[in-house]
This record gives sequence, C-alpha cells and structure tokens, in this order.
Amino acid sequence: MNLIEASAGTGKTFTIAGLFLRLILEKGFLVNEILVMTFTEGATAELKERIRSGLQAALRAITEGKGDEEGTE
Repeated sequence: MNLIEASAGTGKTFTIAGLFLRLILEKGFLVNEILVMTFTEGATAELKERIRSGLQAALRAITEGKGDEEGTE
C-alpha cells in the first residue's frame, strides 16, 4: 500500500503512474487488482492518460525489444 500526499506541482501523478507500472511489470499484478484514487476529474483524466501511455510504451518495449529513449514522461 502506498499513500502519496503532496502539494500541487510536486510530481504526484508521475509517481503514481510509475508505481502502477511497477506493480504490473515487476510484481505481476493485473490492472483490475490495483486501486488508484484521486480527488478531481482533471487529475483522474491526467492519471489515466499517463498510465495508459506508460502501459503502451512498456508493451512496445517488450514486443520490439527496445525502450523509449526519451523517457516515459
């Protein structure tokens, strides 16, 4: 269990997306086994997009055998 609490602009969304991806890739969790909660519709939309993009990048890296050279931000 992880709790991330911080002020605006401190990288919470980036950190949460990274934790989500690590749980899937390193720990073998399924997407439906992870609960992520945020408190605004805007934050929810941004988080969903970051997680989706991260999963797509990971899938490309696995299937094509190479990572994203620009990072996952």
